Amino acid sequence: MALGERDLEMEGEKKSRVFVFGVDGATFDRIKPWVKEGKLPNFKRVMEEGVYGELESPFPALTPKAWSCFLTGKNAGKHGLYYYTERVPGSYKLRYVNAKARDGRTIHRILSDHGRCVGMLNVPMTFPPEQVNGFVISGIDAPSTLTDFTYPKELKAEIKKIISDYTIDLRLKGSMDNSKRDYVLEELVRMETDRAVLFKHLMKRYPWDFLMTVFIATDRVQHHFWRYMDPEHEDYNVADAQRYGDAILNIYRLADKTLGTILASLDDNDRLVIMSDHGLGRATNKVFYPNKWLAEMNLLKLKDKGQVGNFDGRLALSPRKIFFRGVRGTKRMLMKRLSPKGKEFVLQFLPKLRGRVQSFILFSKIDWSQTKAFSDEILDGIWINVKGREPEGIVEPGTEYEALRDSIIEELYKVKDPETGDRVIEKVYKREELYHGPHLERAPDLSVRFKDFIYRMRPSNTTIADSRQGVLGKVSYEGRTSGCHYLNGILLLWGKGFQRGVEIQDAKIVDVTPTILHTMGLSIPDDMDGRVLTEAFENPAPPTYVKSDGREAFQSEAEIYSNQESELIQDRLKGLGYIE
Repeated sequence: MALGERDLEMEGEKKSRVFVFGVDGATFDRIKPWVKEGKLPNFKRVMEEGVYGELESPFPALTPKAWSCFLTGKNAGKHGLYYYTERVPGSYKLRYVNAKARDGRTIHRILSDHGRCVGMLNVPMTFPPEQVNGFVISGIDAPSTLTDFTYPKELKAEIKKIISDYTIDLRLKGSMDNSKRDYVLEELVRMETDRAVLFKHLMKRYPWDFLMTVFIATDRVQHHFWRYMDPEHEDYNVADAQRYGDAILNIYRLADKTLGTILASLDDNDRLVIMSDHGLGRATNKVFYPNKWLAEMNLLKLKDKGQVGNFDGRLALSPRKIFFRGVRGTKRMLMKRLSPKGKEFVLQFLPKLRGRVQSFILFSKIDWSQTKAFSDEILDGIWINVKGREPEGIVEPGTEYEALRDSIIEELYKVKDPETGDRVIEKVYKREELYHGPHLERAPDLSVRFKDFIYRMRPSNTTIADSRQGVLGKVSYEGRTSGCHYLNGILLLWGKGFQRGVEIQDAKIVDVTPTILHTMGLSIPDDMDGRVLTEAFENPAPPTYVKSDGREAFQSEAEIYSNQESELIQDRLKGLGYIE
């Protein structure tokens, strides 16, 4: 048996199969009322016949980190994947990342090494697909269907025979005006209906002991249609609500229908796990510009306030910049008008602008010799410009570093909402309060939690009108997301051996993988941070553990994405509203 792990199931006994249904961004805040009203019959059935409870996502609740915590059973300090971007080691540059940036064995790797047949469909942060005993169809971090996004490679041709136009994800930002909202909803339904057809085919076509698929439309629709459902949202209006007020409910109903398909495909010995990576709730238009704030605190300096990238948004354009701005304008026009497949095709041939995260533009204008702290304005975090760690660091590690962190925390707590007078920031965490492990250095030195998720961080060097405001501002433009990530995801466990109709407490996303391994009769690697949710079982057996074989670094020193692939990933993340 692989890696010295011990199979606990008796020889000759049928091994338990587990189906994991990921429902991205799902929350009991929506499910429970609709279950009570009889609108989600299959969720109702699983709640009555199984175990359920909120599933806590790690703060901040970010998709790449959360799904990676599930896949490995470890906190981000051990697996090292925090977001879709990371700082390039030894520099101030940012790059887009995928599963190559994650450290440690995944659940499908562990099961595959143990001889189990596995299948993964549309699970985030599974590109490039691992070579497993089964198949993998990568999720959001796959640049396009033109890449090798499946294992085995031949599976891509089989998918085209089943679904002629397989969609990895949709571009929603910029597609939310009156003329396109109906189209967006139709495309969400088409995408998930196609995916259900595909997993039904795969369930019959391939043997499996562990099969997982992720339904992503719940996340997308809540991000972009929340304001039509929520009368307390600042952008709510009655006319739009009459037309789109049921948009989120209808996508949940589609997820419920997909769940019914899954239940009908399982036998009496199978187990079902339903989970989300985080919850979702109301977002406001209030924003916090961290680098503006750091500049006001004299902790960040720019080289020349007359240069492009200053906080006033003034532009000094060379002929070369004017040319590339024209190319970008053409690109933006095409991205708005073309289908997802058309966009993928065009991005193969447009001049390579080498997709850069917005914050990188600001980084190039910072005077590092006078900067003590800065933010990438993505991870709700602040970095200290540490001497010997950063290329041009000036803050001495040790006493000066700790004193500066304490000072920044103290000052952040003083930031007040100009409308209410309330404190904006609920909690500032030092990174060691959130994470532990060999990849702690990839995390920001400080992470900011806004009170009631009212504020969101936003790039300080944006060139639109709101950039002229102070450190606190508001944004108002079409396509802005009206729902944002909350920490309270969902977990439901159903099938042989689980309790019935029981609500459990205090489950964390890192607990799901050890619980699944235990359910499947396998020992748990002792370097996992999660626990087995023994309270979910009717007659719980004590978990057994096996010494881990150590870290398995999956990261390549080579570039994680090519320039072309980075362009595709950047376009997708911008289209979803995840980056500016």
